[in-house]
Amino acid sequence: YAMYGDTAVAEKKPAIAITMNQASAQGDGKFTLTVAATRDLPAGYELVEQGILFAKSDAVEVVYGGTGVNKIVSTGTVDNGTTILNLRNAPSGATIYAKGYMIVKKAGSENTDTDLVYTELAVCTAE
Repeated sequence: YAMYGDTAVAEKKPAIAITMNQASAQGDGKFTLTVAATRDLPAGYELVEQGILFAKSDAVEVVYGGTGVNKIVSTGTVDNGTTILNLRNAPSGATIYAKGYMIVKKAGSENTDTDLVYTELAVCTAE
């Protein structure tokens, strides 16, 4: 953090949040499950990768590289962006467990240390 006189100003950190979590009826008893994760990358950080991790069972721990975890990766690399997961043709009662994630590093070509940042777990059920 930065110090100005006797007032501490917190350094802005990279953040990612679930900004949409909904099930939409398609007809014929099928649903589209939608989860969106939006990132905020402050100056001084570079985005390495961002996406959404999801599992179809609550017995699976939703973590990067985890067994039974599916991953979609964003193609965008701007500082503020959104990744959207749409699972179509989900039957009534189907549930996904999802987290947004991003891998970031401090700006500078010589820096190779990365940080993995997650959202809270989002539960989306077709109903």
